[in-house]
Amino acid sequence: MSEETKDQGLRILQAEIKNFKNIDYREVEFNGRSVIIAASNQSGKSNFIQAVCSPINANYIPLEPIKQGEERGHAIITIGGELHGEDVEYKVATYFSQEHKRGRLVLEDKDGSPIKGGERGILNDIIGDISFDILDFVRLAKTPTGKLSKDGVRQQIEVLKSIMPSEAIKSLYALDQEKEKVYNDRTNCNREAKHWQGMIDRSTFSQEEIEKYSTKLEVKDLTDKIAKAGKTNENIEKSNEFLSTYDAKLKTLKIELEEAQKDLDKHLAQKAKVDTFLEIGPKKIDINSLNNDLQNISDHNDNFSKVKALDDSKKSLDMETKRSEKMTERLKQIDQEKKEVFANAQMPVKGLTFDEEKVLYKGLPLSEDQLSTAQLIGIGVKIGMALNPNLRLLVIKDGSLLDNKTMAFILKICEEKGYQLLIECVKHEGGEMELKFIEK
Repeated sequence: MSEETKDQGLRILQAEIKNFKNIDYREVEFNGRSVIIAASNQSGKSNFIQAVCSPINANYIPLEPIKQGEERGHAIITIGGELHGEDVEYKVATYFSQEHKRGRLVLEDKDGSPIKGGERGILNDIIGDISFDILDFVRLAKTPTGKLSKDGVRQQIEVLKSIMPSEAIKSLYALDQEKEKVYNDRTNCNREAKHWQGMIDRSTFSQEEIEKYSTKLEVKDLTDKIAKAGKTNENIEKSNEFLSTYDAKLKTLKIELEEAQKDLDKHLAQKAKVDTFLEIGPKKIDINSLNNDLQNISDHNDNFSKVKALDDSKKSLDMETKRSEKMTERLKQIDQEKKEVFANAQMPVKGLTFDEEKVLYKGLPLSEDQLSTAQLIGIGVKIGMALNPNLRLLVIKDGSLLDNKTMAFILKICEEKGYQLLIECVKHEGGEMELKFIEK
């Protein structure tokens, strides 16, 4: 970062605190310097942070801001520096009373003239949001028991969304929606492919049998032949039966000639037909053999249906496999398009990406299990800076959890980027709260 860019932005220059929680009265000359607030536990470190930050961010105002026994209190800070190429200075004050415990905000320019009309909105436009805590952000991904916190990760994602252009967020949302749909479609596709593969695997046909039953046989000619044979056999049986009774019947008919002349004529006519039929020498057809042939065709066609189903399964498997491959390729393209969205959006940390469920840094989860403490802190610092481009102030409430190396690392980054840091640390030797300014 160039010196010109480093020196831009606003910083806290001065603070005046009166009757705020356990603080009677205190004036502090920050002059834009970072400071380590050191004190023993329950000695007022957090109270001091709240007092300094409450005028510029209402999230820091406690439920009971006024010191016990007092009627009124206030926290007044002066912020100043170069903003958009112009030297500016503001006095921001929050006045507390028993009737107005959330405080009354007063905003003045460097000439002491009040700025009225939606002071909180105007202030937010000037300085942005300073409620971001680096360590809190890093810890969001884990529950107190060390497990992944889905709600915490979603909070991290919302923070990251707040520093991206709206068009980039829309693009990411559209890509995530498409990715979810393609992923679900691919899952269904693979499920179908698995089904068809199961159908194929369960088949008991050999390749020779598949070739044998790959063509369906027609049964009409054979059924017609069976019907015709049945008729022929029926005629032969009737003819033979007729001949066996012919003589006796004829004798009877002759005796009854007068009474049955008509029957005789009919019988003789039938005799002529039988003679004509038998003259050609018809032979009785083996219908059982034909029925066996018909059963064979039926069995064959049953196997044909099964082989066809097997072939359809192979075609369906091939189709679903190709669909799955296309969707897998699209998922890769979506990931690449998302990378381009993050690259074009100029994320504060190169390699930092997210979707609706996870935050990644260079492909690894933003977690202490995957990244070093220095990496996580460095990422958090850069995110905090991106959230506060105007008021260049970062707050760390649990600085005692940091080792000396990590503490030095954070201070070095803040110095390089021109940011002011307020950091709490436990003073184990006891004593009153001490402010250790980091000289530039």
